[in-house]
Amino acid sequence: MKSVPATSVLTASVDTTSVATTSDPMRVCVSGRCVSPLRASILAAVLFSAVLFLAAQPKLIAQPNLAAPQGDAARGREGAAVELVESFPLETGLDHPAIRSTREVWMEMLRRARSSIDIEQFYIANAPGEALEEIIRIVEAAASRGVRVRVIGERKFSETYPETLARLAAAPGVEVRMIDLTNRESKGVMHAKYFIVDNADLFVGSQNWDWRALTHINEIGLRVRDSLAVDAFARLFAYDWALAGGAEAGEAAAAAGSLPAVFPHEVTVEGERVELTPVFSPRGLLPEGAVWDATALAALINDARDSLKLQLLSYGTYDPLEHALLSAAARGVRVSLLVSDWSLSRSRQKALKRLQQTEGITVRFTSIPEHSGGFISYARVEHPKYLLVDDNRAWVGTSNWSPDYFEASRNAGFVLRSSRLATLLHEKFALSWDGPHVTIIDPDVEYENRRRDDGSGK
Repeated sequence: MKSVPATSVLTASVDTTSVATTSDPMRVCVSGRCVSPLRASILAAVLFSAVLFLAAQPKLIAQPNLAAPQGDAARGREGAAVELVESFPLETGLDHPAIRSTREVWMEMLRRARSSIDIEQFYIANAPGEALEEIIRIVEAAASRGVRVRVIGERKFSETYPETLARLAAAPGVEVRMIDLTNRESKGVMHAKYFIVDNADLFVGSQNWDWRALTHINEIGLRVRDSLAVDAFARLFAYDWALAGGAEAGEAAAAAGSLPAVFPHEVTVEGERVELTPVFSPRGLLPEGAVWDATALAALINDARDSLKLQLLSYGTYDPLEHALLSAAARGVRVSLLVSDWSLSRSRQKALKRLQQTEGITVRFTSIPEHSGGFISYARVEHPKYLLVDDNRAWVGTSNWSPDYFEASRNAGFVLRSSRLATLLHEKFALSWDGPHVTIIDPDVEYENRRRDDGSGK
């Protein structure tokens, strides 16, 4: 919510007040009512004090709630900030002590909502007694106190996980729409995972709104409080909200408006100058001025001078990015690729082994042990999506690497420059890369794809 300058409030007050003089020098008339000069001075002082107080309290001044942001989105209440956020599987050593947990950050953000919560999620899967239940209740409580809540879910996956979306749709003050990209030219899915609070506070990362993503999956995301960066995601949400409402791509683009050509955008965080560039896919369904993530990633890889560290749930050959990785290795850049044991289908193994046989490239996969409480479907896995370039640049997003993620499906993330955040990501990467659950790909070994579910399909 934007604050209103004191001068704007004062001008509006004066413009609606008629002040006149009379023939009596001892009286002043205001809007037809006459008072003594002393009383007029007292009333003016009281009015001016009230105006100054209201101007200093932006949350008390009603503002229009727009489907697409007009100009810059409001800056976060605590100023610009960029923070890494993690989840990790219980009973592992994959947690980083300097990175806050997803549950803690989500609760903090959502509890502070005053005007709006916009959520775009691949799917939402709750379970009784699990950590996501508390998150859902916070969203419902926000709606009940007048916060506008909008949710975009993916049409296909809403059939697998309909319960929580239906619960939210039934809550007063919550509007839910389903987006279906399979009937668009791209023929993809909505795979993004982000939400925006008050058009000022943004979270984006590998974390689905899934109870398992809070306690049984390794994840990485970003919390960002910066007006221009949040505005870019607000426009993406406006675009997809229009698509989910039945608009054509051109109508959605008009609803979203244009992103300003200011990226990379520089902010100061904890005394460090941090560069931020929001990046999105697919390229055929983007707001005007948005940066396509595949192009940004290729440029990032091409700039590498020393090392590239890439962690994904799964890797499949996507020529523009694979060529960039191979070129980097050929010029002496050390390339480390870490995937999960969900990425061991025959076709994916073939791609991974080909890379492993390339000089300068090392490929490993991780296998997280099952929980002591028993098998959990679609859990106990490493699910992050990030790339580290040398010692000060990174990409953090929602996309695995294969053609459909960039060419067909909705994804989102950031390319950033920050020595502080890159150091944390290097340390987080090392916990898995050097950890006890890792296997170096052997081109002569045929690996089995790990069982993901108990047969229920969810």
